[in-house]
Amino acid sequence: QTLTISYALSAAPTTFLPLIDPSTNNNTWTFDQAPGSSTYTGQLFTLAVPQLAEFIRFDIKTNYGDPHRFVGLSEVQFYTPAPVPEPSSIGLFGVGLVLSCLAIRRASLTG
Repeated sequence: QTLTISYALSAAPTTFLPLIDPSTNNNTWTFDQAPGSSTYTGQLFTLAVPQLAEFIRFDIKTNYGDPHRFVGLSEVQFYTPAPVPEPSSIGLFGVGLVLSCLAIRRASLTG
């Protein structure tokens, strides 16, 4: 039911930072109780500001009344609007573009 979500760029315990729920503007998130039907498509959260993270931690605080405090997450997916190219790919593309322009210029000067 309620939980905190933390993110980090490395696995060191002191590097995890709380993720703020944009709907409440605090670090306690509330998940809807799933109905248990096969047609349930899940719950979607959209962050106001995308976060760069390598590790995500779910610290579950409460559930929906189970006396044994069992909790289940069937699937967690992360989406990004567009893939971010690696800096080395951009650099390689830039070098190729410059070399192509030089080759075309050289061909036009000698031809």
